[in-house]
Amino acid sequence: MRTLPELEISLDALADNARRLKERCNAAGIEVVPVLKSLRSASEVVRACARGGLVHVADSRVENLVRLKADNPDASRCMLIRSPMIGQVEAAVEACDCILVSERHILVSLSDAARAAHRTINVVPMIDVGDRREGMSPDQLVAFARYAMMLSGLHVAGVATNLGCFARVQATPRNHQLLVRSAQTLRDQLGLACETVSTGGTLTLALVEHGAMPAGITQVRIGEALVLGTSTADGRFIPWLRQDTAILRAEIIELQDKQAEPEGLVRSDIAGPGPRLRVSSKGLRRRAVVALGKMDTDIDGLTPVMDGAVVLGGSSDHLIVDISDGESNVATGDVLEFRLSYAALARAAASPYVHCIYTGA
Repeated sequence: MRTLPELEISLDALADNARRLKERCNAAGIEVVPVLKSLRSASEVVRACARGGLVHVADSRVENLVRLKADNPDASRCMLIRSPMIGQVEAAVEACDCILVSERHILVSLSDAARAAHRTINVVPMIDVGDRREGMSPDQLVAFARYAMMLSGLHVAGVATNLGCFARVQATPRNHQLLVRSAQTLRDQLGLACETVSTGGTLTLALVEHGAMPAGITQVRIGEALVLGTSTADGRFIPWLRQDTAILRAEIIELQDKQAEPEGLVRSDIAGPGPRLRVSSKGLRRRAVVALGKMDTDIDGLTPVMDGAVVLGGSSDHLIVDISDGESNVATGDVLEFRLSYAALARAAASPYVHCIYTGA
């Protein structure tokens, strides 16, 4: 029996995107680290990326990397791109080869766990170059790295930053020059090799594409471009990547003709978005109620594959789609398909109610 909702991932498309990213970035002397958190670093996805030549796995969730290592003891090198919580430190040390960090008390816990596990863990300090998410001020970097060097079990491998994921600060040569200068400061003042000078966020690809990435950047961490071929932070489809990597399917459980506008007292002062009513959508409209909701995905990130269909909104378990201008032969029990934003993909892949299937080699 078919299980719906269903998220289909094309492994061939992922492998193609991995190969294209590797070729484009390697030509600029930059290594690509695939960020696979949106697909929970599933073994199938990791293998597809490896087919495309990407040997790292980066994820923000310790649980995903622990599961990956348990399923594949010989899995490629794993990078944790969000600081572990204190209770996760031991698991992080067991599963990861490299961890991005920005707090001293995390360094101490990592050192204790690394010594207990008889391991040396690469740590990469995170600096904030403007997006105001995680990371210390660049002027705090030297003291932080010096402190890390005093702790056993840790190797300061370089410096990293992230852009575009919080305040949507765009990637520019200027903010990346700050990252490069920070790495050089560590070399000059502490004698570190700084083999890793890592930037993150799909929007950094624009610098690579235009030949504007400053010399000295050695690594880019890429997620959305790899898994969807898009870049939300700068609002584009990346023309040299594939966008046919993922599709979400769900079943119509009700099909009714209803007036477009609500009837009755509507509270407009209550927090939260209401239905997305179009000016042209007056009068009687054909509406499909789909067995999908906010517990399954980010419904604001769904685009129906059916021409003319529009997602109006939904609730925890119901998605309302206007199909008045779509196909005429739709019936209850039929399946609608949706393209996904990065947020919608990540939530769907993590939902216990969404069945993931993988196609391709």
